[in-house]
Amino acid sequence: MTKVNIFLSIYGTGDSAVSDAPFEIDLDETVLSLLERLDSLAMLPKRFGEEAGYLDLLVFVNHKNVAVGPGFDKTLLSEGDKVIILQAAAGG
Repeated sequence: MTKVNIFLSIYGTGDSAVSDAPFEIDLDETVLSLLERLDSLAMLPKRFGEEAGYLDLLVFVNHKNVAVGPGFDKTLLSEGDKVIILQAAAGG
């Protein structure tokens, strides 16, 4: 399988935040499969509620919120994409 690099930022992990780091993925990997892999590596932000399908996280690909559309399972990643993963938070 062909490998490509994306640039990954993950915030909300405490002291181990990742900022714009090169990360190797399979060509045309989906956001959902990336989230599953990061989850297995314990690299995701702290999750509140652990919603099915990771909907309790905010994920941006090239500055677009992909949870809103087209969705984690339909968004394919390509060489050079910038992926930002944040924990959903509310303030008051």
